[in-house]
Amino acid sequence: MRSSVIPLYKIDISTYRSKSAVRTPLGRIPVEYTGENSANLATLMSEPPQALRSFMPIFMDHSIRQLGLPAIVIKFVWPGYEKYDFSESVPVRNQSDGHILLSVALAYKNLLHKAAKVHGSDPRYALTPNSPYANVSNLGICALLHVYADIFVVEVEFAPAHRDA
Repeated sequence: MRSSVIPLYKIDISTYRSKSAVRTPLGRIPVEYTGENSANLATLMSEPPQALRSFMPIFMDHSIRQLGLPAIVIKFVWPGYEKYDFSESVPVRNQSDGHILLSVALAYKNLLHKAAKVHGSDPRYALTPNSPYANVSNLGICALLHVYADIFVVEVEFAPAHRDA
């Protein structure tokens, strides 16, 4: 199977209330690993930061920390799971964007497990125990998307024959 980015859907932030004064989003923060456009989720959770630092430019970036937030909220965006409001908080104070990414990878794995316990409405992207999408070795993080205030979304690629796995 070929790599493909999992489609994102629009997040309704009209009712979201944040104590954050951040109103101008950073936009898309790309995640590159050894020149590729994504980093394998399993690799991010298993390799020590020192080993990843030399291969990932995001470790030199501090744009998320410069927002001045104590934590960010990772919203789980997955086709067929729009009605569920899965999210995880990730501490960001005094961390590089690379270290934040490692925490985001673990939070994303937790969100995948939460989603696998409910029934999604799109069978093409179902997160069942036997689904290839539920296996973190098949997923790569392409980018962190700053949506609003402290809300971030993870742009994920389905890559079953991922170069890191």
